Amino acid sequence: LFGPAANRGKVSFPERILHQVRAGRTPEVRSDLITSICHVDDLAQDLWQILWGSPAGVFHVVNQGGATWLKIAEFALQAAGVSSTIKPTKTPDFSRPLNSTLTSLWPETRGGHAGRKSWQEALAGFMKNLSYAGS
Repeated sequence: LFGPAANRGKVSFPERILHQVRAGRTPEVRSDLITSICHVDDLAQDLWQILWGSPAGVFHVVNQGGATWLKIAEFALQAAGVSSTIKPTKTPDFSRPLNSTLTSLWPETRGGHAGRKSWQEALAGFMKNLSYAGS
């Protein structure tokens, strides 16, 4: 999940990368883990629809598509208008799948908000707002 941090709370991954670069550090980001991400506003809208619709089941709500954490970080900086080098790293051996993307059928089949946006569209809007705010 990514979105604005409330009251100086924990910042999301894309914002943390931007803060590191603006502080003059070179972020180290996993280049071998693939995941799905979702903007909190899209998730909130879909959860509202799920709660009011009372469907049964388990739901995985994300913006469309998946990418490596490295690709997400690179895209976030590009969307914020920041040029920087990111150091790719590999995940140490542990029992986690390298690709943890899941299919999110509910939003696509029921008109959910997250399923209508790619992760790139959602992240670009978020990062542009961060850039304008001077974070």
